[in-house]
Amino acid sequence: MIGRPAVLIALGLLMGGLLSGALVWRSTGAAFTDTTGNTGNQWHSGQVSITSAPGSALFALGGANLRPGDTADQCVTVTYTGNVLATIKLYQNAYTASGLAQYIQMTVLRRDGTGAADCSDWAGLANQSTVTTSSDLVWLSTNANTYATGLGAWTASTTTTKTYRFTYTLSSSAPNSAQSSTTGASYTWEAQA
Repeated sequence: MIGRPAVLIALGLLMGGLLSGALVWRSTGAAFTDTTGNTGNQWHSGQVSITSAPGSALFALGGANLRPGDTADQCVTVTYTGNVLATIKLYQNAYTASGLAQYIQMTVLRRDGTGAADCSDWAGLANQSTVTTSSDLVWLSTNANTYATGLGAWTASTTTTKTYRFTYTLSSSAPNSAQSSTTGASYTWEAQA
């Protein structure tokens, strides 16, 4: 039979062995470490900004007493002044429904640069592109009436100016029922980033 002091000694040796093993195991798990940080992060959103000139109606006076076949044009300059890449589109966001609207044909061309409202310097502007050709006001209001369906998309990320030439023609096929009628339309250029 083993006495009590022998059990205590055996238990003490066992505990000592376990403790020293744990210390040795823990000390072999040591490693060199290092960290680095990156502080002070900030974000600032960009800006989308667009203007047009002249700001008044293009055909307020020029479109009176029209006869079939009459045509005229006016120019409007659109300038993007934002600082993020944006896509700019033109759309007709409203028109006045009447018997005349379907006979007003719009052709819209675009060139780079700033042009005169009367289009007198159109030939001096570069890079012509067609936005729409012979589209009547009803078609434009139905098919190009939001940014998603807008026409003549172009992109800019710095100040960029484009001139649009709007040419209207009262269709030569306008019937007698279109006499003494009035219609109108509003156009919007929208930039989205």
